[in-house]
Amino acid sequence: MLKRSGRVSLWRWRRNPLRRRSDVAEAWIAVAAAAMLLLMAPAVGVVTAALGERSALHQAQGLHRTAARLVEDAPATPLRFSGIADDRVRATVRWTTPDGSPKTGTAPVAAGSKAGSSTTVWLGW
Repeated sequence: MLKRSGRVSLWRWRRNPLRRRSDVAEAWIAVAAAAMLLLMAPAVGVVTAALGERSALHQAQGLHRTAARLVEDAPATPLRFSGIADDRVRATVRWTTPDGSPKTGTAPVAAGSKAGSSTTVWLGW
C-alpha cells in the first residue's frame, strides 16, 4: 500500500468499496484542470506577446525621424523620476515640418547639451 504521511496516495483510483463516483469525478476534474493549466498558460503568454509586439509595430509605423535644434541649454543632470533614460533630459527643441513651417516642443535630449546643438526627434503626423 502506498502511504505518504499517514495517508494512502492515489486512493481515488484504487478499488475500494467506500470509493464514491464523486471521488473519481473529482480526481479526473483535478487532472483535467492541471493539464489545462500546463497547456494554456504558455499559449496565453505567446498570444499576449504577439499582440503586444503587433501593437508596438503599429504605433511605430506612424513615426518618422526629424532633425531638430535645441532652443535652450539642456539641464546637466536629469530629474530623478523623469521616466526616460538616465542620460537624457527634456529640453525645448525646434524643427521644421515638411511644409516648411517651424515648430517648437519638448523632447528627450542628451544631458548637458548646449543651445543650438543638433538632435534627432521622432514625430507622428
